[in-house]
Amino acid sequence: MTNTYTFTISDEDLAALHHVILDTEEWLTNLLQNKIIACREKLVTDGVDTLKADDTVESIPASDSGIIQMIIARSDYKIRKEQLVSAS
Repeated sequence: MTNTYTFTISDEDLAALHHVILDTEEWLTNLLQNKIIACREKLVTDGVDTLKADDTVESIPASDSGIIQMIIARSDYKIRKEQLVSAS
């Protein structure tokens, strides 16, 4: 599955970006890709810790993708927004 997001930048803000950044589209793409990489790394690290602490888990996948799929399939998995709601 893929998701598409669209956002609006004012002419003034775009001018400011163009003043500093050579290729705004490439910069935004790289910015998002780097954030995704960091979030995936955090999810995998937290996920491995969760799986290791669960006595019912017999094996942990060898790939990051497998770990992510295993974690998000758990009934106790919560996205960040849900974590904040349950903490308050």
